[in-house]
Amino acid sequence: MTSKVVIIGLDGATWNIIDKLIYDNKLPTFKYLIENGTKGVMESTIPPISPSAWASIYTGCKPSKHGIFGFMKRKNNSYFYRPICSKDINVPVIWDILSKNGLKSVIINAMFMYPPNPINGILITGLGTPSKDSNFVYPPSYKNFIINNFPKYDIDFNEDLLIVSDNIDGFIHIIEEITMEQMKLTKYMMKNEDWDFLFSIFRALDVVQHYFWNDKDIVYKFYNIFDDFLNDIINDYLKIHDFNLFIISDHGFSPVKKYFCVNNWLEDVGLLKTHNTRNFKLISAETFKKIFLRLKMRSLVWKLKRCNVLERILRIIPSEEFNYLNKVIWDETKAYYYEGSDGIININLVNREPLGAVTTNEYKQVLNYIVSKLNELKDPENKNKIIKGIYTKSDLFGIDDLYLHDIFILMNDGYRAVSYNKIDGRSIFMPPIHGRTLRPADHHIDGVFIAYGSNIKLNNNINKVKLWDIVPTVLYIFNIPTEPYMDGTILKDIFRDVAIIQHTSKKRYKNKKFHTKEKIKSNLRKLKRKYKV
Repeated sequence: MTSKVVIIGLDGATWNIIDKLIYDNKLPTFKYLIENGTKGVMESTIPPISPSAWASIYTGCKPSKHGIFGFMKRKNNSYFYRPICSKDINVPVIWDILSKNGLKSVIINAMFMYPPNPINGILITGLGTPSKDSNFVYPPSYKNFIINNFPKYDIDFNEDLLIVSDNIDGFIHIIEEITMEQMKLTKYMMKNEDWDFLFSIFRALDVVQHYFWNDKDIVYKFYNIFDDFLNDIINDYLKIHDFNLFIISDHGFSPVKKYFCVNNWLEDVGLLKTHNTRNFKLISAETFKKIFLRLKMRSLVWKLKRCNVLERILRIIPSEEFNYLNKVIWDETKAYYYEGSDGIININLVNREPLGAVTTNEYKQVLNYIVSKLNELKDPENKNKIIKGIYTKSDLFGIDDLYLHDIFILMNDGYRAVSYNKIDGRSIFMPPIHGRTLRPADHHIDGVFIAYGSNIKLNNNINKVKLWDIVPTVLYIFNIPTEPYMDGTILKDIFRDVAIIQHTSKKRYKNKKFHTKEKIKSNLRKLKRKYKV
């Protein structure tokens, strides 16, 4: 009998809530899986942000190798940025490797993997996809099948539009309706498609906890929905097959008391300079965005964010999101916050940045100054330190390559890093606003790891698991060697008997030119040439 691997990704799932609900006898399936499997804490990236974290899970690599550090990627020779896509990942993803070895995969709701690349199996993209009107499925023939047979399926919840409404019940209903349809599709694929590896990701917990953390009835409801789903797939399918099941989250969750506005702070300490101009225009880019979304023109919004002329458009039409970029005096700025990163600071380095103001001789001095000033930061109300850890690229990745970002911040519980103050435009601290621009809860570094299956240790606890350990462990189950460039290690402590892990790879799948080690090295060389390393 062939061993199969199933991964259920629960974006934002946290032990803080799972443990409490298990204690209250509210999550019987989670309790069963823990008692009959292995439990651990999944340690996220620093900062703990979904794009970087999922890319690490997909690839077995740290961000320094896969190249994803946040929701945004800076445009060439510009301080402006665009949303990331699948083409920005520098190394192979797990389903590419399995395809190369002749194994079939079914991947559902893969975030930030649009446009979908050909694989040996089925790939459905998730967050980061323009809309379900786009070509979000490979093979393309499956798109009409999904739309016709799972009409309520969607790639996202469109919360950009929903959060401006006061209709909370309607918002929750849409999240639940789409999630249930995603579950139906997952169960259908599990039962009716031929596959060796199935990976299905669900975003509902992340969105619900961001906006409704303080309404525990809503949050607990969705944990119960997933508990029922896990019960269904175990009893309806997995009990009759030889398999290994992994339940993972890309990060955990915790409440936010205050937001730390990094660019405002950099301005306060004299490292970022701006024009003291005020914008009196009545209409903003965000207003247009809401109009387009209400007119169901989501694909247009997606294209505009990625178009080459966006920077020129935003010099005419003000944008809450991008406006500070036009206000910065770049040739007098020594450091700035990397937008969409949850806590990365870049030094404005000569010959690396478009208008660099810091020479290589000054680099270390500026870096050390920023680190020392960050270490001094305290909440003015309670005098508590707001930052848990400050890391350089050498600290995190063991390398000093110039093309990498410079400083990485891990915030203390109760705090989160953002770009600038959206309320008064000046203060370095900002309160959360429930259900609107800011959110009462955000990401925590400690996520969830559960392993369950015929050869998984019972009632076992494992020390912290790294995101990049998942791919080497899956490859080990399939008897495929881990690639030398990968950062992760095989989680051998979760298995009862490592000797019986065997799987014969099938003949190579030839319909795709997959990434090779030479391709990976080529990508890294291009980055180094681009930044004149």
